[in-house]
Amino acid sequence: MAYFRSSETPLAKEGSWTSQVGMRERHDSITGAVFADKGGTLHIEQSADGVHWDVSADYEIESKDGKGFTEELVLPYWRLRYVNGSEAQEEFRISATTQAGGDS
Repeated sequence: MAYFRSSETPLAKEGSWTSQVGMRERHDSITGAVFADKGGTLHIEQSADGVHWDVSADYEIESKDGKGFTEELVLPYWRLRYVNGSEAQEEFRISATTQAGGDS
């Protein structure tokens, strides 16, 4: 079973959104897309214990420039965290799903 995380709620100035924690289980990667009308940073974070987020892949998101992403899952727990920049958003969309080798 793949895990799916998403949000469409715009963020306040310097606001942030954090997904629920997912477990890697048999999944190899996380794939998704993000769009924001104001710039910010997407963090794909991984943890050995679900508390300390020691591994992070960071994506700078430019205003109105959607990005797709794929990251290998190497630790048992993962989450997405998006931090908005200095202007309140009017549009924000993020979605991601995990996949196991051979899934399509």
